[in-house]
Amino acid sequence: MARTRDQAHVALPKIEIDEPKHLRLSLKGRLCQELEAYRAAYKEAYGVEVELEALIPHMLETYIQSDRAFRTWRNGRQQAAAE
Repeated sequence: MARTRDQAHVALPKIEIDEPKHLRLSLKGRLCQELEAYRAAYKEAYGVEVELEALIPHMLETYIQSDRAFRTWRNGRQQAAAE
């Protein structure tokens, strides 16, 4: 999906919410502030307000999928298990 100019200030793709997700998490200080700021940027980019309970898992999933070192490690473990 091509991004418009307004969407360029967040790297996270638009979240497709299937059903409510429940997350119990305690955040301290700066991280909580940064997540709230990211949430505001997301709203500006997509015109949709999203709750942190939906945003955080999506951010984690996106990060994990983009982590090449993790994918290499995981693929090596899966190949070793198959042998």
